[in-house]
Amino acid sequence: AVAKPKTRVASRPLPKNAVLQDQENVTILNVTSPQNGTFIKTAIELTAELKSSRTIKTIEIYFNNTLLDRVLNIEKYFIYQKTLTPKTIELQNILKILVIDELDNKTEKEILLYR
Repeated sequence: AVAKPKTRVASRPLPKNAVLQDQENVTILNVTSPQNGTFIKTAIELTAELKSSRTIKTIEIYFNNTLLDRVLNIEKYFIYQKTLTPKTIELQNILKILVIDELDNKTEKEILLYR
């Protein structure tokens, strides 16, 4: 039997900007106010806590698919607290919080609100 030649894999350092794809991406989006099913009249007091294993690039707040607010270039931890006033409030509404990290991974949460 002929012996198979051993293959050698040279190990080289990773480039500085390299990102390992198997690193776990964790983004926690905890909305403390308003709660799902809340009744609203004119304004929404939104409070949300964001924690991410990566730098958060963008937070977008939508009300019935209309962009109400956008925050850019945030660190890995952020508390969003703001009073939002949508132009029109329907009988049933969806408030959506979209978080995008530096690698464009998206985390979102939808809250159903009533008038």
